[in-house]
Amino acid sequence: MFNDASTLAYSACAYARWQVGSGKYIARLLASKSRLAPIKIQTVPRLELASAVLSARLCNTIVEESNIKYDYIYHLTDSEIVLAQIMKDNLNVGTYVANRVSEIRETTSKEEWHWISTEVNIADLMTRPNLQVNIDAGSYWQRGPDFLGLPTTEWPIKAIPLKTEEKTIISTVGISKVCIKQCSLFDIDKFRSYRKLIRVTARLISAFRERSLKGISLSLTGEQLKEAETLWIKCIQVPLQDNWQVRFKRLGPFCKDGILYVGSRIATWMKSNYNNEAFILLPTTHKLTDLCIKDVHDRDHVGVDSTLCKLQAKFWIPQARKLIKATKSRCVTCRKLEKKLTMFESLSHWQDAENDTAMTSTPLRHTPLTTHAQI
Repeated sequence: MFNDASTLAYSACAYARWQVGSGKYIARLLASKSRLAPIKIQTVPRLELASAVLSARLCNTIVEESNIKYDYIYHLTDSEIVLAQIMKDNLNVGTYVANRVSEIRETTSKEEWHWISTEVNIADLMTRPNLQVNIDAGSYWQRGPDFLGLPTTEWPIKAIPLKTEEKTIISTVGISKVCIKQCSLFDIDKFRSYRKLIRVTARLISAFRERSLKGISLSLTGEQLKEAETLWIKCIQVPLQDNWQVRFKRLGPFCKDGILYVGSRIATWMKSNYNNEAFILLPTTHKLTDLCIKDVHDRDHVGVDSTLCKLQAKFWIPQARKLIKATKSRCVTCRKLEKKLTMFESLSHWQDAENDTAMTSTPLRHTPLTTHAQI
């Protein structure tokens, strides 16, 4: 059983195969079913789930109506999200997903569902209306993919591809020693806001700890936000921990609770000037550092010195002034403010010059008069 979906349609098709020799098999198309996507726009994961339901229904119809006894049934899909929904026991989702997953579990077995690549998923042909496919006898559509002629041990399928990834995510948020970048869920390049990144991380940590999606909707506390920020700091400081005592010797580095700090040599001076005894060390070239600088700058769009002063209330970034200048040059709001300021200064200068040249006087005050004129 193959199933697939697109934004235009979703489909399912069934193939039966039998052995004709030593290690040789022949497969032929039994039945296929396709439906157009609803007029109301649906997400692709929902359509993929609908195709899985269609595959389960088509399979049950074939088994009930035919007199053939099948040794084993394979349900092949290229949607990892659908597989995760089918495999997971405690699934707290909406009514739409819950009803369809429940129907799939009642009519099929978890062991029958496997993942397959899109390139060899033949059901993908029915989800592309503009694709011309040969359906004659002996065609690719009638014979099925080539791997159906091989033993099942050589098929390009996987039982549960998300099982390892799910464990990685849980261990990542549960143990701060694991780097977040090892998990594809935390793609920092997709974030443009430092605060949003921290809040999303905190909500995901809460959800995985509660083992429920209900934790995402709960309000966040200051401790949760601090924990998420600490987790990211430990992650980006991994490259800095290699021989850090020698590399940052002039900054007075020290490690506390797995986080690198600088400023132990001038703690008294920093306490009186910055009201802080140590700074958290951040790498110069990292996406999180850029987001942190952008977050501080976007608060009031002030100059480089003011942004640097606010940034050094907590963090120490090598070449921070250079990074702040680059952030300020890319800021659209700062460009607009500088343009308005330039226009205002030009207008003020012109008005001052006009006021200096314009002199108020009474009529005929500066008119010349001669006393030797003849009458």
